[in-house]
Amino acid sequence: MKKDTHAPLSWGHILFVSLLVLLGAQVNISLFLSSFRISLGIVVLPLALFFWQDLPLLPLSLCSGVGVSLSRVLLGYLQTGQWAGLLADALPEFLFYVAYGLMLLTYLHWRGKILFRPLDYLCFVAMDYLANLLELAVRMQGQAFLSREQLLILLAALVRAGILWAVVTGFRQYRLVLLSQEDAERYQNLVLLIAQLHGEIRWMKRNSQLIEETMNDSYRLYRTLEQQELPKELQGDALRIATNIHEIKKEYRTILRGLSDALDLNVEDQGMYLRDLLSLLEKHCQITAQDLGKTVRLEIHCPENPYTAKAYVLLSVLRNLMTNALEAGKTHEVLLRFSYEPGTAWDKLTVEDDGPGIPQEDLQEIFVPGFSTKINYSTGEVSRGLGLNLVKDLVEHSLLGEISVASQPGNTCFLLKIPPDAWREG
Repeated sequence: MKKDTHAPLSWGHILFVSLLVLLGAQVNISLFLSSFRISLGIVVLPLALFFWQDLPLLPLSLCSGVGVSLSRVLLGYLQTGQWAGLLADALPEFLFYVAYGLMLLTYLHWRGKILFRPLDYLCFVAMDYLANLLELAVRMQGQAFLSREQLLILLAALVRAGILWAVVTGFRQYRLVLLSQEDAERYQNLVLLIAQLHGEIRWMKRNSQLIEETMNDSYRLYRTLEQQELPKELQGDALRIATNIHEIKKEYRTILRGLSDALDLNVEDQGMYLRDLLSLLEKHCQITAQDLGKTVRLEIHCPENPYTAKAYVLLSVLRNLMTNALEAGKTHEVLLRFSYEPGTAWDKLTVEDDGPGIPQEDLQEIFVPGFSTKINYSTGEVSRGLGLNLVKDLVEHSLLGEISVASQPGNTCFLLKIPPDAWREG
């Protein structure tokens, strides 16, 4: 059997499991003889191995058998007040646990896992039946092989193996549910990351043209300096700047091409229903608010649930707007409202917040690249001021729509007007 790589379990673990076996053995019924009991104690042994495969099985079986047998002797004495015959009555049950442990050890060497396939259920029925048969043969000799006795111990084996199978299957399904939840969370985080990268790549493509123009300007400057026969040092500086920008352009385009190809291969045609998209945004807002030491209340009005092929573009737009609102909020709890109003010529999507508002003199500047009012006075760091400019670019060029903003103290509302055919299907 394959062992785990961590350290072997100690005697403390063995004694703990043996105690669980002892407690399970107290749930029992008597068959044929008052000393022959069918209990749930034996079910604990394979269950313990299901969770801890490196449990030493033989010491565990011996400890369990000794513990259950001594408990029978003690209970018998408390009931009768006599010791006579109690140890002899308990010995066969000790043999039952040892025999079951040996068969279970053989099974594990053969199979390696506990109840992994349906065939294993029959194996546990057989082990339970044979161990019971040994105990019953010691107690009743030849009468143990009568049909009635055989039928009852077979029925007991079927029931106990069934209980074991049900518990193990239940735990396996629970683990699958946990894994599914983890996979869902990873998927949600991946979608948000892709949406962010989608927007950043859009911005990088715009900057690529700026780099090209800057390189051409630098080279024209070099040619002008050369024609005017200005100092060679100035000509060399201009040429070196043009050359360096050219190298930067090549590396920049290589990185941009790699990111674009990766996204195109994985997410090009993937879409999403609007309510699922909003669910992702709600989780993002909660995490962002927590990072900012705030709480967020998101109110959503979405009478219809259209499917959009522009999920990553829309995610990037709405994520930027909601993140800005959270960062601008001055209160501990920030209220965000999203509403969707379908139309014939335009679909309207609005994002509102209850923040301090945007000064009227800044309303005409917020979509300009580089404009920002976000300054960290403790570090001197200024926001790069690309978020709303990127939002405007995505709305106008990727969604073929329009964006506008109205603001006053206590309410800022961004309105997106998008042609239905530009973002939703069906």
